[in-house]
Amino acid sequence: MEFPHSFNITYSCSFWGHNGSTTAPSNSTIISNLRPGSQYTLNVTTVQDTGGQSTPASIYLYTEPSQPGEIIIDSVGNDSVSMSWGSPVGMEFPHSFNITYSCSFWGHNGSTTASSNSTIISNLRPGSQYTLNVTTVQDTGGQSTPASISLYTADVVQDKESPNTPASISLHTNPAPPGEITLDSVETKLVSLSWATPMGMDDIPHSFIITYFSFYWDHHGSTTAPSNSTTISNLRAGSEYVFNITTVQDNGGHSTPASISIFTKPNEKHLYLKFVCSSTEESACEKEKQKVQQETEARLAKQLKGLYWKLNWKEKTCNDDN
Repeated sequence: MEFPHSFNITYSCSFWGHNGSTTAPSNSTIISNLRPGSQYTLNVTTVQDTGGQSTPASIYLYTEPSQPGEIIIDSVGNDSVSMSWGSPVGMEFPHSFNITYSCSFWGHNGSTTASSNSTIISNLRPGSQYTLNVTTVQDTGGQSTPASISLYTADVVQDKESPNTPASISLHTNPAPPGEITLDSVETKLVSLSWATPMGMDDIPHSFIITYFSFYWDHHGSTTAPSNSTTISNLRAGSEYVFNITTVQDNGGHSTPASISIFTKPNEKHLYLKFVCSSTEESACEKEKQKVQQETEARLAKQLKGLYWKLNWKEKTCNDDN
């Protein structure tokens, strides 16, 4: 058209009863304040300055669904993440969620879907950084468009320029615990231990923290090891110690500990107790002996808890010397 003209644009959503109009002097416009995830009918009519109007050109479309709300990490394991998120604003239409995850170090990525506001993602690599994206998906096929929400510890940062976007979070899974612990040697005051490499941690920098304690002496301490073995000295002889070994990653992640309980070798000391039966009958003496033995063992167990000891019974008759 060579004549001066403009355009009238009307829009309506039958579900919400939401409608309106705007004008445009040229061949494009932006219509805002629509409802997310909703079907709209748009009509564009040419309007001449003299007042004449064309028949409208029409289009049907769905607005994009709104993004999920704030992501919450409910728990992080060695190879799994449990997460939930807030409901998308204004989404009364049927919808679900698409969750993608990726680890740049391993090139490990994947996706899953959730019909509600939570999911568990498993089979992740221990001690690795993953980025997770949650996108609202409508039954009509519409998806929220990319942007980002990043969570670092407890701080949430949102891109205010692009509100209709997937929510994202960066996190570290916990490293795997050490493998089976082996007692290599034990002496009166030292213990040498080794353990298998944590599963899936061969190519990831890590070290180990070893803590130990004895309930009897209230003796405790800790040490670190860059590899899969250590020797701990200055222990108490003949004492039970519990050793906990934890995988520690350079980014600060800690595994659950692997544990072992060990008695150090005793410095042998002998305590002699003399028992003389009060009866000459063999059956009566046997019962009395059993009673004394049980009482003695119970008392020693209480007094020497956490120490290595054993009770030997040596028989002598009244005809024996001493």
